[in-house]
Amino acid sequence: MWFWLNPTLLCVLFGLLGTIPLAFLTPPFQVPDEGQHFARAYQISEGQLAGIVQNSEAGAILPSAIPELVERFLGTRAIHADRPLRNLPWAATSQARAIPLDPARREFVGFSGAVLYFPLPYLPQAAAIWAGRSAGLGVLDLLYAARLANALVAVLVLAWAVRLLPVGRWASLLIALFPMALFEYASASPDALMIAAAFLFTALALRARARDWTAGSAAVALACALIFCPLKVVYAPLLLLSLPASLLPRVRWGALIGHLVLVGLVVGVTVFWLRFSALAVVTTRAGTDMAAQLAAMRIAPFRFLAVLLDSFRENGAFVYRSLYGVLGWLKIPFPPPIYWLPAIGLLGCAIAEVPRPRLSRWWSLWDFGLVLASVVLIETALYIYWTPVGNSQVDGVQGRYFFPVLPALAASVFALIQGNASARVRLLGRISVAGVLFGGVLLTYAAVVRAYAVF
Repeated sequence: MWFWLNPTLLCVLFGLLGTIPLAFLTPPFQVPDEGQHFARAYQISEGQLAGIVQNSEAGAILPSAIPELVERFLGTRAIHADRPLRNLPWAATSQARAIPLDPARREFVGFSGAVLYFPLPYLPQAAAIWAGRSAGLGVLDLLYAARLANALVAVLVLAWAVRLLPVGRWASLLIALFPMALFEYASASPDALMIAAAFLFTALALRARARDWTAGSAAVALACALIFCPLKVVYAPLLLLSLPASLLPRVRWGALIGHLVLVGLVVGVTVFWLRFSALAVVTTRAGTDMAAQLAAMRIAPFRFLAVLLDSFRENGAFVYRSLYGVLGWLKIPFPPPIYWLPAIGLLGCAIAEVPRPRLSRWWSLWDFGLVLASVVLIETALYIYWTPVGNSQVDGVQGRYFFPVLPALAASVFALIQGNASARVRLLGRISVAGVLFGGVLLTYAAVVRAYAVF
């Protein structure tokens, strides 16, 4: 009777349960930067890849209904502005479904924060928008179609990843379905597929250590890497997860060459995209200057390291809370006791997955080093691009930025925690994980409905 306590089935069950209703419960554009991502997805659905710059803002010529819908629900078209919580009842939101797209009425739409993003993570949203546009859907229904396609693809890819992970499977399941992650999946954000692709790549790379790369797994890994790496170069260290296995004596030269080809292709595409999109790079926040920050890092590297360490110390608590869930435009926290749920869930994971495959301490150190490298790159990118010159801390650090590296971290930690437990104890651990997942779904519903007075 407990057959359903399988991590893959739980991922599909709670993933769909947590995202499909949320795609409709969350008022339009209340997920950070969703307006920009919706515009970018629409642009890609028309076959446009590059942006243009007008009046120091990057974007594209799109239907006027898109920025008008953003303004209707956010109160402004500004890319960066205060986003106060507003009552957005479903009855009022549903009235906007009558607004036609009217694709012939167009204007320049600015979305500087998304115009540089690689197209692949937008494919589910763009395909849904294309199909919806062909069916004559209104602009709000196109947003809902993009959200649903995004959620469905992300959940299925995550379930595939959980099924393939050789270690840290239960912990990765728990992390993949944190309320903050569900909130992202049920939006038009490319973060949904980016996170899922990073999870699947990690699973394939960890399996390759024991089984070597096959042509099929290498092709899937390449596709995953092309989704997350050109979008966010800060996750490039993940490409090296399986590299040491390619250097072992038992491995054929072909495996090493294949790994290097995979990395080379991804790096090549990433460099090409960065050069291709460079003309649309604009400064989006007052006080920022990328050239000045890079010069400061070169002149005073130890001061930069001090800034990073100070940011880790000062922002750690917020990063943890925003990783589990601070919803909306970071304006909807859970009550403080709720943030103990991940600890309870991880304890259940430690019990549910025993015995575990034993991982060499050197493997764990390698994985941890790659995770740490990505963390430093995330902070560095935010320092260069988003932090005003002269700040003593890195601005804009959020927990959701670390989702892609957490499966590798879970593998490096859980593979070192060995132990044994009876079948009954393992069952209790799995039930506790399922309970935490279900509780997270309900909490997410409740937080969104209450914050926006949806009903």
